[in-house]
Amino acid sequence: MTFSAVENILVPRGEESLTALISTNFKNLRQVGLEASDSEQEQVAEEVAEESSQSKAEVDEALKIAEIGRRQHDAIEQIAFLKIEVESEKSKAVEASQRDDSEAAKAVEGHARADSEAESARNSDQLRLAAKNRAKASEDALQLAKEVIAKLEADLEESKKAKEKVDFEVSKAFQARQEAALESYAEEVPKFEN
Repeated sequence: MTFSAVENILVPRGEESLTALISTNFKNLRQVGLEASDSEQEQVAEEVAEESSQSKAEVDEALKIAEIGRRQHDAIEQIAFLKIEVESEKSKAVEASQRDDSEAAKAVEGHARADSEAESARNSDQLRLAAKNRAKASEDALQLAKEVIAKLEADLEESKKAKEKVDFEVSKAFQARQEAALESYAEEVPKFEN
């Protein structure tokens, strides 16, 4: 059996031989720590002690160091996994933030468009109201003009009647004067003839 993860185990100086024992007698620390029960670990320790010149206490210590190494290795793997998870969550958060920023920009654009449309509608209403007011003013002016024309027509009719009356009176007076002049002439002519 060989141990491949020995370089991950911190071994104090003076215990290199213990490290050498571990590296030549175990396949890997994970198998010893996970697959072996306490009794199996003791059995492995006894076998190692028999095959080498190491005592059972030294092998137990080596197994404890192997267990510490396995836990350290598991912790490193867990930290690496958590780092990946954190990076994944950061990436998701960045994507969510970008999505939120995009949606916020769309919302701002929508509000700006709505404000612009509302302003356009207000301007259109103001123009429509101004046109309506001008049309009302034009209708009022037309009505006033019609009333003035009707009054002028009535005044013209009265003036025509008054003129006809005056013409009739003038004509009557002229006729009366003419008749008076003819009568006077007729009376005066016999006086000259005699």
